[in-house]
Amino acid sequence: MKQLFIVLTAVILTASVYLPQQASAQAPQKLSYQAVIRNSTSQLVTNTKIGMKISILQGSATGTSVYTETQTPTTNANGLVNVEIGGLTGFDLINWGSNSYYLKSETDPLGGTNYTIIGTTQLLSTPYALYAAKAGNGFSGSYVDLTNKPTFATIATSGSYADLLNKPLLVYTATAPASGDVLYYNGTAWSLLSKGTDAQVLKLETGLPKWKNLSDYGSVIPAAIFNVSQLLGTTVQSISVDASSVLDDVDAPTTLQVRWKWEDTGTFSAWSTTKTATNTYTTEGAKNITLEVKDSQGNVGTSSKAIVINNTLFSPMVSTTLASNITSSTVTCGGSVIANGASNITAYGVCWATTQNPTIANSKTTDGTGLGSFISNVTGLAAGTTYYVRAYATNSTTTSYGNQVTVATPITVLFPTVTTTAASNITATSAASGGNVTATGGATVTERGICWSSTNQSPTIADSHTSDGTGTGAYPSQITGIPAGTIIYAKAYATNSAGTGYGSMITITLTKTIPVLTTKAFTDISAMGGVSGGTISSTGGGTITARGICRSETPNPTIADYKASSTTTIASFSTAITQAKPSTTYYVRAYATNEIGTGYGNEITVTTSDAQYFTSFESGMTPSGWSGQFSITNTLAFDGSYSLKSLVGSSSDAIFTTTLATSGIVSFYYSLDDTNSGVGNNPSLDFYIDNVKIASFPNQGSAWVQSTQSISAGTHTIKWHFNNASNAWGSSHGKIDNIIISK
Repeated sequence: MKQLFIVLTAVILTASVYLPQQASAQAPQKLSYQAVIRNSTSQLVTNTKIGMKISILQGSATGTSVYTETQTPTTNANGLVNVEIGGLTGFDLINWGSNSYYLKSETDPLGGTNYTIIGTTQLLSTPYALYAAKAGNGFSGSYVDLTNKPTFATIATSGSYADLLNKPLLVYTATAPASGDVLYYNGTAWSLLSKGTDAQVLKLETGLPKWKNLSDYGSVIPAAIFNVSQLLGTTVQSISVDASSVLDDVDAPTTLQVRWKWEDTGTFSAWSTTKTATNTYTTEGAKNITLEVKDSQGNVGTSSKAIVINNTLFSPMVSTTLASNITSSTVTCGGSVIANGASNITAYGVCWATTQNPTIANSKTTDGTGLGSFISNVTGLAAGTTYYVRAYATNSTTTSYGNQVTVATPITVLFPTVTTTAASNITATSAASGGNVTATGGATVTERGICWSSTNQSPTIADSHTSDGTGTGAYPSQITGIPAGTIIYAKAYATNSAGTGYGSMITITLTKTIPVLTTKAFTDISAMGGVSGGTISSTGGGTITARGICRSETPNPTIADYKASSTTTIASFSTAITQAKPSTTYYVRAYATNEIGTGYGNEITVTTSDAQYFTSFESGMTPSGWSGQFSITNTLAFDGSYSLKSLVGSSSDAIFTTTLATSGIVSFYYSLDDTNSGVGNNPSLDFYIDNVKIASFPNQGSAWVQSTQSISAGTHTIKWHFNNASNAWGSSHGKIDNIIISK
């Protein structure tokens, strides 16, 4: 599928600065900015709202932004957009005289703020006129501020003006200047040049100005300026040109004559004062459009612009299917329209002729519009004739053709007649069928078998097929290599010199199986667990309803053992195992479940890391180093049979003192039970290291929740404090279990 990308061609046509004219009338300070918007084929983007972000950068093209504003202008019919920059707070504070400045434009052609087109250009002298608005070099009104002011030291004693040092240059002429006169310096004194007559030009002769007639020097060649409607086109598009902007020093643009040459090898059109013209090219390739403009004195200016005519860039994409069901007068063919090209498909079908590379100017079918596959039934063919067939697709720009197939219509030979055998012995990946060739069609059957497809409900030998011998009679076929649970469409076929005949179509649904998957290697191994996962290679033809990993301390774990489920729906998944013990070897398998059952991946083993400390209270006794009011209980343990339980209905502590060789992580599971939460009780659990509260856990019901906290090397006192919010009810309690301090 071809894609069209939007590009921006931006040209700063004007960059005008409005300065204060007088103290009582302050004009706004702004820059006028114009840009022409074109797409990837250089066609204008017209009458479209776009998004723009304008920034003024200081020092370089990647310098600091000193001013930014956003606008959403609309292009005109010529793709031109006009914006004024400035007028917002901060623009008048730019010190134009202190550095160089760059204008950065960012554009979203869709009118939003997703600016994908970025351009930067240096601002030249015009914007720096803003500096003049600050009167950076203005005269303060004090004579003392003048530089190179006259020196009166000598004249103070002599009284002679000639003795004045750094005296101003006095400009005077023998006669007073009139309107239009020119004052110039001849090298020794200022001279006055009286104004010339209309249409005269000012020329330099021997370095001095003179008024001269154009006839004395010859007229200036006219400027051959013109625009082209598009720089990329096709042989069915009209290319427009406009020379309304031609210029001449003497004649008005409307009186200038123009003529056009559309190709380098072509001839010019007749001279005309009409400034617009159109042309449609009949061939593809690079073309040069040349304009000549002539004024009343016979002076001729010329210019050229290059364009490209290329139908392929605008063409649809179509392929032709193999012919089938060939008789002496008919054939079944068709094609597939793969891409629109420049616009929607308005017609598709096949065309044919007895000569190669047929077009829609020959015989054709019309089978529909849009994208997709289609079947064409060609009729009216002559027996014993070779035809060439091509699929075609037409859009608003052009017609494209698919690959050519050759069809030879038989004289007396017909297609073989064959029936399809019902499917049997259906498994997850195979099925048995076959056919019976009941008539040869007048020629030897050279091949027979079964053809099938999971998408084409009218399969042919262009799809998957078996080859099961020659001749007439019944024959078996075995269909193999089909994914489990797949629905396929199958037909018997038989081929002779006339073509291929097909039996009726049957539908075969292969048996579903449990999923097939592999187990991923273990990563991120710690004392508390690690990460594994699986990759599902086959869904077994069913729908995956669960996936994850299971583990056990004995081989062949199943989901009846510990399992960690994945919430992802993709074939390759990863899942963390957190409820593990340190220094323990586990057997791990990935699993996936569909409506048939659960499939398991290959078994791997992993040994969790050693820990500095671990207890799950499974001895039934309070371990060494523990103190406080918590006690061992054999009800509702997280792992195994025992856990450490607080006093019931009373605030109480569990305290553990240990020395750690390295810093690590304290991991534990906790559960809070509040059977009287409806009457105001709300217990919580606090965690301390060296009497500093590290975390506080609110009541989350009786479920077990894991917490991990960092701990440094050294000797520490670790405490869990159960807070009973209301002692009046006396049934709330907290439990901790599975304490691990990793290295």
